[in-house]
Amino acid sequence: MKCLVALALLTAAPALAQTGCPTAADRDRGIRLDFSTGGSEVYRPAAAGVVTVNGVDNDGGGYRFELAHGAMLLVYEDVIDGAPDPSTRARYDYGLTPAQMPVPVPGGTWASDVTVTAGTEVYDEAQSMIWGKTQTVTIGDCAYQGFDVRISYDTASNYVENLMYLPDLGFGYLVWKESDGSPRDLLSVTSIRVAK
Repeated sequence: MKCLVALALLTAAPALAQTGCPTAADRDRGIRLDFSTGGSEVYRPAAAGVVTVNGVDNDGGGYRFELAHGAMLLVYEDVIDGAPDPSTRARYDYGLTPAQMPVPVPGGTWASDVTVTAGTEVYDEAQSMIWGKTQTVTIGDCAYQGFDVRISYDTASNYVENLMYLPDLGFGYLVWKESDGSPRDLLSVTSIRVAK
């Protein structure tokens, strides 16, 4: 009998470990990621095909951005005293509406010409993406299926960033970035939960 009880507990362990882990049903409430640096981000769906992200740096500085399908940058801006600062806003135009842009899938690729508007500056900055193979991603006590989204930007410094995309939650979060002259900068997520 003791063996059967032990076996039942072992079988139930993965389900128990997932208790309290955000699911697709929690997206409208917002999903919060906490980083080892002390910063955090909250992801929420907005308009069709758009995810908004509100972040706080470890020094308390705020920022906000919008992502097409939780992966492709549409808007970035700083947040000061709780309000977006229009002078820091950068917009990324792919020539498509967010709903028309592709949803990342394992093993896929996508490339696009992008027009960036930042203040009075307007310039072209092409992007190319490689979407990796499905893998199990563990954040704290929560496990998800995810895959890498590697984005290369056509910049003078050859800037590259890598997201971990969680299709069940509909967004990807930054795991590293690098550029010429700057070594790879890793960002570690320590916990995930439903935002308050």
